[in-house]
Amino acid sequence: MKKIQKEIKTYESVYVANDGTEFKNESECRAYDESAKGVLNARLKAITVRESNEYHIFDKGCEDNPVEVLKPTADDAQTILQVYLLYNSYLTSNKTDAHDKEIEEARQLIERAISENDYLLVGRGYDYDSFWFYGTCNSIAEDIRKNVTPTEND
Repeated sequence: MKKIQKEIKTYESVYVANDGTEFKNESECRAYDESAKGVLNARLKAITVRESNEYHIFDKGCEDNPVEVLKPTADDAQTILQVYLLYNSYLTSNKTDAHDKEIEEARQLIERAISENDYLLVGRGYDYDSFWFYGTCNSIAEDIRKNVTPTEND
């Protein structure tokens, strides 16, 4: 008797949605592609110029948290806002003044990225179950400057 080692390769079919999400079942993939989430994520992917993670973008943070870098145009504003509201449905299902303010701040940030021809950095959560804005490159730099500039009380 002798002992040998064999390499065994297995293949399985995977169905890939328009936005890159993978499914093992064709009907689930098709249903996802036809859903609002699938359609909007596919549109968002088309304006994503880089996919990375917190660690590589900010030189700190978590490698498990994806960051998408968008370069939006005026035509993209509604899609970005729709994706934001889809993943943060609490903002529209339970309307409050605070929620309205959050939606308006998101809208203004998207418009700022467009008007300044700046990148918009979006966080997605490690399993793409969430969506938030880090800001534009300019807004992030301004926040850092504001937070490190000494005040009269320092």
